[in-house]
Amino acid sequence: MADSSAAMWLATLEPRLHGRWAEMSVFDAAYDGNHHFSRWLSSVQRAFTGTVLGNLLNGLTDNYMPLVVDSAAERLRVQGFRFGSAEDADADAWSIWQANGLDGASNMLHTEAIKLGEAYWMVTPNGDEPIITCEHPSQVIVAYAPGNRRIRLAALKKWCEDDGTLRANVYLPDRVVKFHADGDAYTPVQPPNKDKWVEDSVEGNPLGVVPIVPMPNNPSMLKGGRSDLAGGPVSLQDMIEKTVADLLIGSEYHGLPQRVMLGVEAPRDPDTGRVVNDADMNKSRLWYFNSKDAKAHEFSQADLKGLREAADGFIGDLAAQTRIPIYYFRPAAISNISAEALIGLDAGLVSKTNDKKAPFGEGHEEAMRLAFKSIDENDPRAQATDAETIWADTESRSQAQTVDAAVKLATIGVPQEALWERIGASPQEIDRWKALQAEESFLGLTADPNMDPNATDNPQP
Repeated sequence: MADSSAAMWLATLEPRLHGRWAEMSVFDAAYDGNHHFSRWLSSVQRAFTGTVLGNLLNGLTDNYMPLVVDSAAERLRVQGFRFGSAEDADADAWSIWQANGLDGASNMLHTEAIKLGEAYWMVTPNGDEPIITCEHPSQVIVAYAPGNRRIRLAALKKWCEDDGTLRANVYLPDRVVKFHADGDAYTPVQPPNKDKWVEDSVEGNPLGVVPIVPMPNNPSMLKGGRSDLAGGPVSLQDMIEKTVADLLIGSEYHGLPQRVMLGVEAPRDPDTGRVVNDADMNKSRLWYFNSKDAKAHEFSQADLKGLREAADGFIGDLAAQTRIPIYYFRPAAISNISAEALIGLDAGLVSKTNDKKAPFGEGHEEAMRLAFKSIDENDPRAQATDAETIWADTESRSQAQTVDAAVKLATIGVPQEALWERIGASPQEIDRWKALQAEESFLGLTADPNMDPNATDNPQP
């Protein structure tokens, strides 16, 4: 018997998926450098089509959109998870993380979420080895309970097989219903006939909740995530490329002095009598004209500095809107600058990146709770609301600065393990250091020549 509830969710979520991707695809294209040059190409500039300059303009991609996205994504690195009041990172959680290759997958997920506004984790029960995969927002969408975005009612994943067959899985709290349809080769395209979907199978969902976890970027109260490219960055990118295109056209036609001859006819080939074309004229270093009225005149080259300054102005606007330090765009901007000033320049980007850790961390923690639940539903970590994602330090500091700060903290009694965390050591590195420290203490104790091995009051390692 067909599952009417799942079919209803499929009919509801599929149009939402396509409608949302229509907006997201603009950001995806901007990140990839597909800026649709023809959108702002003037009629005069279109006349260059087919020329060397035209080919250069068509391939113009002075693209800063990856920088806007990657500057924050590269500072988001998960180092482990801590549950409850435990001092150490949870080894089981990290084993699940590593078994699923989530070091690399989380980097991709952060990048896609920052670029497009949202990405997803999907947890699939698999005995003692749960499967966690990152999912793209062009293929996945989630429906929430009205008035409470913490409750996921259903989710849809739709994709296209290599043979062109469309697949759709509807995830509900108690089951997963699978469909197929004959569709187009591109995933976000909706089949013309909404009744083409055929139910294949129904599988149980032992997790009791929708197993797809949203990872929103810059979430708001009334909407989901928001791309870092939304608003001004994409339009500023167009302004930058338009100005650079004008600069290239100016350099082609006005960047060099222009010479003109007055009072003479166009030179002709003495053998054929035909007017010499521009290409042959450009090869000659010296010309003679048999006319007493011949006069040479020169137009000076145009000053293109204004166009370059305009482009730099738009780049400055882009840096201000995205809170990215200007030296990311212009490395020469930090010549002869102190380390303290550099930290000040980074403050906006560091603050923006730290703001992303809370919503991203909630998603990571929910994925780990579901992973533990898939192994053992009675595991207290499956319900642990006090789970914590351990992040690498967002700020970029020199090693000398970091160690100097740690030494000063040690003088006021900060424990050594806390200092190791402060200097950026991962939980795995801290575990190794503790083991090495214990080993060195043991070897030092047993190597003490004054120690009597038969004494009863000797401390035992």
